[in-house]
Amino acid sequence: MVSKWFETREVFHNYFDLDDLTENGLKRLIQSVRDFVDKDRVNICIFKGPVEHWIGSIKYSIEEEIGYTIWGDYKESFKTNVENAYRDSYATLGSGKKRTEYIIPSLNKLLISFFYGIENNMLLGFGLVTSITYDILKRFKGWKEGREFVWGQEENQRYWTTLPKIKVLYLNESVRENLSDTSKWNPSEKDKEILRKLKDIPSNQCHYERLDNDRSLINYIKDRINDGEVEKTLLFYANLVNSNSLTQSKNEIKCQISNNSLSQDDANLVKMVTEDVSDPNLLLQLSKLGNVLYVGPPGTFKTTLAKSVAKTITNSDECYSLYTANSLWFRKDIIGGETLINNTVSWSSGIIIKAYNKASKLPDNALYFVIIDELNRADVDKAFGDFFSMFTSSLPDYWSIPYSLIEEIESYQHTDKEAKQFIENYTHYKDKPLRKLRFIATMNLIDMRNLFYVGEAITRRFMVVYFDFNLKNKASLLVDQYQWLRDLIPKLVEASEKKIYIPPSAILSAAKLSNDANEFKQYLLYMLGTYDVKKIKKVKKILGVDSGK
Repeated sequence: MVSKWFETREVFHNYFDLDDLTENGLKRLIQSVRDFVDKDRVNICIFKGPVEHWIGSIKYSIEEEIGYTIWGDYKESFKTNVENAYRDSYATLGSGKKRTEYIIPSLNKLLISFFYGIENNMLLGFGLVTSITYDILKRFKGWKEGREFVWGQEENQRYWTTLPKIKVLYLNESVRENLSDTSKWNPSEKDKEILRKLKDIPSNQCHYERLDNDRSLINYIKDRINDGEVEKTLLFYANLVNSNSLTQSKNEIKCQISNNSLSQDDANLVKMVTEDVSDPNLLLQLSKLGNVLYVGPPGTFKTTLAKSVAKTITNSDECYSLYTANSLWFRKDIIGGETLINNTVSWSSGIIIKAYNKASKLPDNALYFVIIDELNRADVDKAFGDFFSMFTSSLPDYWSIPYSLIEEIESYQHTDKEAKQFIENYTHYKDKPLRKLRFIATMNLIDMRNLFYVGEAITRRFMVVYFDFNLKNKASLLVDQYQWLRDLIPKLVEASEKKIYIPPSAILSAAKLSNDANEFKQYLLYMLGTYDVKKIKKVKKILGVDSGK
């Protein structure tokens, strides 16, 4: 698994890079193993134990640190034995001026361990020992130990404290193909000869004299390289990494682009609150293409339609996030940035990092939407600076993550989970998840004195749709749905001509709740969305409502 904090040392990098999961990187690793085996530059370890423990170790290689398994032993002699083999393989000793010895990394041999299950006499695989941990404080949950561990007829006080980590090079085909059904893990026909030799070798041994003088183990490694089993195993793990693990793949949100049309109710809304949109489904087409900004007065269903567009395109309620902008937004709310978590300086992720991670889980023909409501309630220059750098136009072809953002996040010792996931996703996918993101923003054109100025620096990063409600032009649409509104329409038009704004959302909501004109008038007064007494009195007068009611 690619690590953010560790990388292959340069002296070994000349032969292979354990984090390079590309096709060329895997071929280079296989060729290096082949070369060392051909020259007998290999030390062998046999890690033997209960199949139950190997199940835990194999699960670790799939669900936790993908491509790496671990093993353990309780004996101090094993610790000495495996450390000596490890040092003999990967180091030479240097001497300082004061006769102090120090370790110099040097690839002398490869240290390869075989995985052996005792009960079913099965060779599960082999791999390259990459590190050794000595851990007394913590235990591996995949194994029993102490009084829980029963072997033979007696309880044994065994604690697995010496833990070699192994880069898996070969995993038995029956294991790879039946990860969740261990009853189908069976010895390979190819392994019969090697199993007879391994059966009599004591558990957890490296540099065992019988191993040093027996070429059958060396030949077995060669055979698994030549028959393609090593390559199949490495590709198996590489594919797990590239799909962000099996668990994530199973829980993957689809969000695939559909050919659905807006519902009839939504289509009627679009006709009601727009002048230039000839086909209501044009809103769907625009959002499939890129970012869209809905501009208009309040109550014109901008947010309602933004959500409907996201749901209709993805055929899902789980493929969008909705945020309402405010004057306290900074760059860290949009992108991310430094913050204090439990009195520790950390890097915390913002809206775009979280959305990028969600998009990373999606198949190619899918979209994830970010809806930002009331965009001009935020100070755009203060909050959206990096947004300009990433999203240079309304269309996704040239959207990109600036590498300075990667460097910034990596410079922090502490980051939140989203930031860690972002770095891992970026390593695998680069800018590709951005192509699966779409932004829909809404902007209010009334009460501008209390809102921030929004310049073209941000508006040109959106396709703009204007929302408005001209009651004169839309009267027929209302009467078609509510016949009893016919006589009230002139009064509502009179209000609009006197600059008394009645939101269409108030008119339509009141109409839905009413059975006649009198009920409509009462409901409308409650739905004006204002505490301005003068405005309420004016509306009452125009509608002919008794001010005492």
